[in-house]
This record gives sequence, C-alpha cells and structure tokens, in this order.
Amino acid sequence: MKLPLKIFFSGADCYHRYSELSKHVHPKETVLDVGGGPGIISQFLDNDITILDINKEELETSKSLGLKTIYADINDNSLKDNSYDVVVSVDTLEHIPANKRSSFLKELNRIAKKKLIIIAPMGNLKYDKILYKFKKLLGKKDRWTKEHLENGLPQTKDLKKQFPAAKITPTRNAYIWLTIMFLQSVPLLNRFLPGIVYIILKPFNRFKPFNAYMLILEK
Repeated sequence: MKLPLKIFFSGADCYHRYSELSKHVHPKETVLDVGGGPGIISQFLDNDITILDINKEELETSKSLGLKTIYADINDNSLKDNSYDVVVSVDTLEHIPANKRSSFLKELNRIAKKKLIIIAPMGNLKYDKILYKFKKLLGKKDRWTKEHLENGLPQTKDLKKQFPAAKITPTRNAYIWLTIMFLQSVPLLNRFLPGIVYIILKPFNRFKPFNAYMLILEK
C-alpha cells in the first residue's frame, strides 16, 4: 500500500477509511468506487479503478489522476451485471436519503462480480450533532454533516437484513473520530496534528463506542 502523507497528516479520517478498505482488495481485481469523487482510493490501490459519481467537478480531479470515470447516478447507469470484480462505496451511503438506500445497495451488489465493500457511519447521530455544532461555532459550513443529520445514518440491522451473508465489523471509535474531525476543522492545526493524533490513538480504535462499520459481501 502507498503512504499518501498529505492525506495522512491533514485528513487522517480519510486515510483510516481507505487504508482499511485496501486490506480487502486483491491487486489484480477491477474496482468500481461509487461516490469516489476525487479518486482518493487511487492513493491506496494500484488496481484498474473506475470512479462513478454525480459530482462533475470531483470527477475532473479523478480524470487528472488518470482514472476512468463515469458521470452518473448509480440507479440510472447502464452498467451490466458483474461489471467489476469489486464494488466499493466509502462514506457515501449516509448521504443517500433513507428511502433510497436499499435500491442503491441492490445496484452495487448487482454490478459486483466477486465482492461488495461498504464503509459508512452507522448508528445514532450523537457524534455528528456534536461535530456540526463545533463547526458552526467556528463559522464553517458543513454540508456533509448536515446531510447526515437530514438523512439519518444507516443502521447495521438494515444492512444485515438486506445482505444476511455479509460480514459487518466496526471500524471506527467515535471519540477518536470526533477528536480528529475537531483538529481537521481548526486552521494551522489541521495541517499536521490529525495524523499525529491518529497515530497515538489508533490502538484504541478497536474499543466502543463505534460510529462506523465496514460491510463485506463475498460472492
């Protein structure tokens, strides 16, 4: 795995997500990252990667990295069954309205030939509410956390119901995540401290309370 230092130091939460995902993808497998926007996944995997997203601006960043891109809504695209070995979606599910999540997941599973991997915050909104208030105090707009609050977070029980054979494991301690997100919101500190704090706190990441999980469905 590559070591993207810029992401590690300034975006430790992002580093954490993709470094966890990279452990479950074989180097020769084709990958579709749904909602992958600017192609951060390419800094963790050397695979044949395609990014599918509805954000044209972020897809331009992916193109500049030499990645294949698809500008589409997953529910409106014409991809065939089993189009990619591995289909992944990282911190995207929570931005989809609750009544559309089941069809979103169904499409991901249809396109995946060997494996489906979902990483997303799940559970209650306690920690998201704290982060949103903190950023508001700093005068920062936080579109992404606002969407968490508006849509509500996915629930592990719902994913298990839809994919009974899937393995769902916790990936993130809520307090560590909140600390890192606080640091990433503060100018100057956000350039180096998140990564350093992540190194220090990482051993505690396996303890409760959890606020993010990874689903892996192997076929």
